[in-house]
Amino acid sequence: MALIGIVPLVAAAALTYYVVTSSHRDDVAKLEAAQLAQTQNEIQSFINNSILTQTSVEIPYGGNIFATSSIPAQQYVLGQTLGALPFLQSEAYVNLAGIETAAADRNDLFGIASSSLTNVSVSPAFQMAKAGSDYLGPVSYAPNLATSDAASALVPVVTFASPVHDSNDNIIGVITGVATLDELQNIIASSTVGDTGYLYLVDQNGALIAGGGSAVAGGNFAGDIGSTILVHMPMVQKVIGGSPALTAATQMRYANAFGKNVVAAGEPLNEDGQNWGLVAEWPTSEADAVINALLLRDVIMLLVVFALVLLLGIILALIIVRPIKKLEEGTARVAQ
Repeated sequence: MALIGIVPLVAAAALTYYVVTSSHRDDVAKLEAAQLAQTQNEIQSFINNSILTQTSVEIPYGGNIFATSSIPAQQYVLGQTLGALPFLQSEAYVNLAGIETAAADRNDLFGIASSSLTNVSVSPAFQMAKAGSDYLGPVSYAPNLATSDAASALVPVVTFASPVHDSNDNIIGVITGVATLDELQNIIASSTVGDTGYLYLVDQNGALIAGGGSAVAGGNFAGDIGSTILVHMPMVQKVIGGSPALTAATQMRYANAFGKNVVAAGEPLNEDGQNWGLVAEWPTSEADAVINALLLRDVIMLLVVFALVLLLGIILALIIVRPIKKLEEGTARVAQ
C-alpha cells in the first residue's frame, strides 16, 4: 500500500527533474554562448581595428608616400607607429614591385639600413595585399623577450599585410609587418563564465594562443602559451574542425586538462582561412550547483514523504486490522 502511494510522487519528481534539467542545460549553453560571442567580438576588434589598420596612419605631408623623395616620410611613420603600438614588432613599406622601400623594427625604430631591405614579391602576404585584401598569416610562437618568467616564455606572433591606398582609393603599395598577439591574453583572461568558468583560444593546430583558468578548474593556462596541452580536448577538435557548439544539444561534458569535470561550448574563428578555436569550459561543480541542490532537495523530500506514507500505512493497517481481528475472535467464540 505504501509503495502504491509513493509511485505518483516518484513519477512527478522524475518529470520535474527532467524538465528542470533540460531547462538548466539550455541556460548554461546560452550563458556560455553569450560570453563566447562577446569575447569573439573583442578578439576580432583587436585584429581588425589594431593590427590591420596600419595604412590609416596620416602622412606628415601630401603626395605619394611611395615616391623616392617620400622615403624619409615612410621611415618617420613607421617609427611613430612602432613607438605608439607596443604589439608591433616590425613593419615595412613595400612598393608594387614587391621591394621594401623602408622598414623598422624594435631595434631600429626609425629605419633599418637600406642594404637590409628585401624583395618580398613572392610572399603570400604581399600578393594578397597587392590584390586589395588584408592578410593575416598563421600563428607562430617566439621567445617572449619582455619577461624572464619561464612559465610564459613564448608569445604568439602573426605576419600581416594590408594595401596602401592613395586619395583616389588606388592601391599604391603595401605595408607588411609582424605583430604579437599577447593582447589577446588580456582579453581571454578577463572573460569568465560565472565565478569559475574560463575561456581559451587555440590556433588552427590546437596550440594555445591565450588562456584563462581558475583554482576550482584545477589551474590556469596562462603559462602554457604555444603548447598543445589542449589539442586532444573534444571541444578543441570540434571547433578547429570548423563546427560550432553553442547549444544544449552540442555542448560537451568531459574532464578538462586538469582532470576537473566541465561543461564546454565552443566557436570556430575563421581568420583568413584558418580555423582558430574559442572554447569556454565551466566546472560542473558551479555550473550544476543549482540543479544538484534541487536534486538533493527532491530526494530528501521524497524520502520524508515516503517515510510519512509508510508510517501512515502502518497506522491505517492497525486501525483497519484490529476491528477485523476482534470480529474474527468473536465469530470463533460464537461458533464454539
